Amino acid sequence: MKDAKTANEQSISGILLASQFDLEGNITGLAVYANTEDIYEVIQKPLDRSLLDLLQMNIRVNGEIQRLLDGRCGLKIKSIELIDDDNDNSFFTNYS
Repeated sequence: MKDAKTANEQSISGILLASQFDLEGNITGLAVYANTEDIYEVIQKPLDRSLLDLLQMNIRVNGEIQRLLDGRCGLKIKSIELIDDDNDNSFFTNYS
């Protein structure tokens, strides 16, 4: 049985960018920079390395929003869709 959408679950459109790096320059954190100018830190740990293929691309994310201790917004991704504006083609991945 499929779970109902939680009150904190939202759909967000924006660009996926690297937000944290280790001392060797490897990406250790990602964030969705939303079209609304909000920033959502991806909080899945360990980081799903397949998300790196979507860096700097226009995406639509469905996920659960959580307020982090430092006041930022965290995002637990449930599904992600690549938005191809040129051809109106989409790529969809479900993380549930």
